[in-house]
Amino acid sequence: MPDPEPSQEQPGMTVEDVEVTELEPPEEPEGGEGAGQAAGGGTPGGFRAGSLGPAHYTPPGAVRRRTWKPMVAAVALFLAAGWGITSVSVQLYVANAAEGEPMTLNGIVIDYDDYYDSNGADITEVPGVEVTVDGTNVTAVSDADGKFELKDVPGGRVTVRFHKRDWDQAVNATFDTYLYREYTGGDDRRPFPVKVRAWDPPAARPSKPFEPALEARLLDWPNADTVSLEVLVASFYGPLDGHNVLVGEQPSAYRTTVPYGEVVNYTFLASTGTGTYDALYLKVVPPVGDALVNETRVPLPQHPYGAGGWKSVEFPDVATFVRGGNVTSGDSVRLVVHSTGATEFTYRGEGDDWLPWVPLTAGEAELTIPLEALHAPDAGGFHLNVMARNGTVNGTVQATFLMHDPAIHDLDVTIPANATALFADVIVSTAEGHAIRYALPGGGWSAWQLWTPSMNRVLVPLPDTGQTTATVVVQTKDTAGNTLERSATATLTAIKGQVTKEYERYVANLRVCVPLIIIGVLFSAVGGWACMRRRRPGLAMLGSLGAMLASGFTIWGAIFAVVALAAITLSRDEFEEVQAAARAAAKEEGAEER
Repeated sequence: MPDPEPSQEQPGMTVEDVEVTELEPPEEPEGGEGAGQAAGGGTPGGFRAGSLGPAHYTPPGAVRRRTWKPMVAAVALFLAAGWGITSVSVQLYVANAAEGEPMTLNGIVIDYDDYYDSNGADITEVPGVEVTVDGTNVTAVSDADGKFELKDVPGGRVTVRFHKRDWDQAVNATFDTYLYREYTGGDDRRPFPVKVRAWDPPAARPSKPFEPALEARLLDWPNADTVSLEVLVASFYGPLDGHNVLVGEQPSAYRTTVPYGEVVNYTFLASTGTGTYDALYLKVVPPVGDALVNETRVPLPQHPYGAGGWKSVEFPDVATFVRGGNVTSGDSVRLVVHSTGATEFTYRGEGDDWLPWVPLTAGEAELTIPLEALHAPDAGGFHLNVMARNGTVNGTVQATFLMHDPAIHDLDVTIPANATALFADVIVSTAEGHAIRYALPGGGWSAWQLWTPSMNRVLVPLPDTGQTTATVVVQTKDTAGNTLERSATATLTAIKGQVTKEYERYVANLRVCVPLIIIGVLFSAVGGWACMRRRRPGLAMLGSLGAMLASGFTIWGAIFAVVALAAITLSRDEFEEVQAAARAAAKEEGAEER
């Protein structure tokens, strides 16, 4: 009989029956799904691909390979923190560094509503605005594109004022601002949005009643090389103050530029030989730009003196000159006579007898002639005849006309009902008036300007003093110098001012923004540390909010926050595996101790 099969039992061992259902995976450690994967995903004894084997076994506490995504988030958050630190430093620095430093302010004046309502799509530039800086002599006027330049503006807190009065619109704005950098021009211009007021009722610009004109006449020869001219310019669109007069001896060759005034003096270049001394050319231009107002040629009577390069007048001819011009409202004129080689001269009125001979010294003489001694066949004028002689030989006769007007006869001044605070459209009626002027709002008088019967209007600037009335005073004078004064009443309309307190907003923003930026820097730094250590994903995501705060909610802050948030979201498992592994290791260590 065969021997029985040997027993498989070993001494000291027992065999137990194990049911398949008892093959359970080990208990999942705390920490959720990620932790279960770290300790038991593909765990020993677990079901995987239909088998019971320990496929791809990962020991508890082990960590998968780290990726670059958390480091990207850390870099973005640290950059945001650095941005915030830089912003705070700059804000605290510029508050003192710019104080008093000279700067160049290049700006552009734009319409307030367009600037804020159109989102920059349709910006309207405002030309002709006077820009001034309080406490300085710095001033400028915006050009046709609304641009202006102010040099040597003290940095720090400044008050910049914008003012304009025109027929169709007005500007009255003040900026209490803080300048801490230079706007050097080109596209880098500081925008100044101002509220442009349209007049109600509309103050439409009147149609132009006349073309600008220029007239000049000889007043005197102060010496052999210098001439004095009375210059009058016709203007309707505004005051002539600040205009310039160009004077030259040849056409389009102007040598001297002088401010516009009633009297202009010019000294000839006698040594160059270019002047003919018989005429001067004048041009009047505005204070800004070189647009022509008008130009004219002024014929000059021959100077009686022969010195200084003037063409000499020799006997039997005789030259005469009336100082102050040939028109007078007085009782006499000052006559200058010259005739080289002559010893004496005489004069008479038209149709009168010759008066006694007057001696010449070196061919020259000057005397006062009473007008009552002359016959006046023409109304308001005298024909004066002058003749020189040498010994007993009489020379040729020089005729001179003297105009005399003792008084101006009429002047009427009215203002239409649609006058505004910009300008008074004054209607002037005067038959004999040759020039007019008006009282300025700040006191004094404007320069005399040309006036003829065909002209009937002038614009008088008025102050902005609110809803009230103002008295416009106008004077006119004739060629003899007689003046007459009249006045009229104009209604004023105030220009509502706009004040922009940018400096106060600047300080208020510092008080609010600097603490927020500092908080954002702290959040960003802590979030960057959490990303580097792959711990606490909640802190890492809070760092994304800190990036926005640290950058002052700028586009760069949004970029930093989005990059960090995306990198954190894509690498969230890495944060959780580290924490789950740590908890699993701690649990295992506790079990062993028990």
